[in-house]
Amino acid sequence: MARTAAHYSAQLRLRPAWSKWLFEILAVPALPVFLIWAWLSGLSKPATLPRTPGGVQLVFSNRFKVNPEIFSVPEDLTKEGVTTRVLDRGFLFSRDVRSVLHLFSSVARLRTPFPVQLALKCAVDLTKVRGALDGLSPTWVAVYWEFSCAITFIAATLKKEGIATYNVMHGDKNFFAKHAFFEVERCYCWHTDYVDLFEREHVRSDFRTFPNPAFRLSPDEMARDNEKGTATVGVITPALATLSTDSRGALSVMKTLAAACNSISTEYDVSVRPHPLYQEDFQALRPELNNRVQTSAVDQERPRAFILRHALLIGTNSTMLLEAAHIGRKVILIETPVTAAMESGPSAYHRPNVYRCTVEDLTATVALALTQPEPPQFQLPQKADTDRNSLGVERTFTHLSQSM
Repeated sequence: MARTAAHYSAQLRLRPAWSKWLFEILAVPALPVFLIWAWLSGLSKPATLPRTPGGVQLVFSNRFKVNPEIFSVPEDLTKEGVTTRVLDRGFLFSRDVRSVLHLFSSVARLRTPFPVQLALKCAVDLTKVRGALDGLSPTWVAVYWEFSCAITFIAATLKKEGIATYNVMHGDKNFFAKHAFFEVERCYCWHTDYVDLFEREHVRSDFRTFPNPAFRLSPDEMARDNEKGTATVGVITPALATLSTDSRGALSVMKTLAAACNSISTEYDVSVRPHPLYQEDFQALRPELNNRVQTSAVDQERPRAFILRHALLIGTNSTMLLEAAHIGRKVILIETPVTAAMESGPSAYHRPNVYRCTVEDLTATVALALTQPEPPQFQLPQKADTDRNSLGVERTFTHLSQSM
């Protein structure tokens, strides 16, 4: 309960005051109504089931359709048998309702601000898990939820039933309050860099590393690698939150980026790809681009295909940019005051194929990067580096909030 409260409290510091108050006001009547509806929906469900072999991979429906590659399953889990289930509407057992109410009373005693919306968040997420596991009682579940403040509560709930929760890393990470303090039985990371990162964020788990398949070129991709244009530039639309600490500043930086893209497009082929879940970030960029700059349709071109057809990729910290850096593409990491505060980032961003510059120097850096010789292809080893077992270290939330 304390870890759930700490994770939630850390995330609260990232939200504006109006958001906290609005959602709390709405959550007060919504919580009892939702609990009653979810409990009634579960009355016809068997409270216990015989153990089913293997595990269940829990995925988000829309993301699984658009980006199935981000829901990778570590090899040591695939040997046990994996069933994929979509997180959707579900139900709660009576014991789940009691657990949610216990959570609410616990965080209230801890004087956690805005406790009702936390209880509602955990109830909603647990409902989706129950719905996905309907008819199954697996040995473990694989989730992709390090960003969710409900993950520790759900892991503790499932643990009482003998179901282990394994979180699998699915996106690039930096030192950030959004994924601090959580606890699961296992946490699978792409590299020991991320194990160290999570440990510094006071995450408790049995850490294990696994090679992300996207960080390697397949034999077929290597055979077709010369098909990419030598003067092609792909821009991965940066999240507004990575450009500035305030919305006006972020929009100003996005306009400067658009001007740089327009300038670059007079010499090179430029394509821009929006993030499928954050179209509002792309809408801040699109109106400022000229007709020479192409747009990659997320429903028609896979992220991998976008990376492979470009010689140079540009963006702020993102999973696609990290993937490009690993497979040896030339990469330009745009530095902003926000990204500078995120520390130096993964080790892949320190390789010779990665350039760093401000958005004002982007045009000149693109010209420099494209005239340099092709970098070597950096491949991760086939085997994971090592297994890491961490019991974690308890420290106060005050200490971490001061360090942020």
